[in-house]
Amino acid sequence: MKKGDDMGKFRSLDDIVSVDGYPGYECLRPYLQRSLGIICESREVGEDMFYRLDDSKVLAWLLCKVAKLSEALKSSSGLFSGLHPNELNVYVIKLLGEYLKMDPWVSPICKHLGVDTDALKTARASFVPCMPAPSKTPESKGNKLNGPAAKKAALSKNSKLSGASPKITSFFSKPR
Repeated sequence: MKKGDDMGKFRSLDDIVSVDGYPGYECLRPYLQRSLGIICESREVGEDMFYRLDDSKVLAWLLCKVAKLSEALKSSSGLFSGLHPNELNVYVIKLLGEYLKMDPWVSPICKHLGVDTDALKTARASFVPCMPAPSKTPESKGNKLNGPAAKKAALSKNSKLSGASPKITSFFSKPR
């Protein structure tokens, strides 16, 4: 993120990847070489490449992610297909906002998509469209037992269970 008029400085891939205390970042080198151009300005000096974060490229990349996530949510289940596009944008921005800082990134996304940042604050924190409750289908009358026949069946079932297993209190008594 640029600070004021400062455009930032170009850094080599070694500077970007080498982080004290995290030696595992070195394994990201092949992936970063191919994909840093998406969000960074790159310059080649001799045989070395240098990169500087470009806010406009990052914003374009994030907007692409918002669009892909919106489409994936709409197509994955019927829960999101009925939402108004603005509501879906609010949901997706809140979802991405859990991983991004509000000030440098989420606000420009909201501005570009026409979403009021106050809408993010007033929207329910855990807004997820819920599925409608399944409707109870009436069972056929032939399968349902009523009156004395039902009581007799229940007693029969209980007697089978209690005859096969010892009482619970027998586990706590002293053996003789």
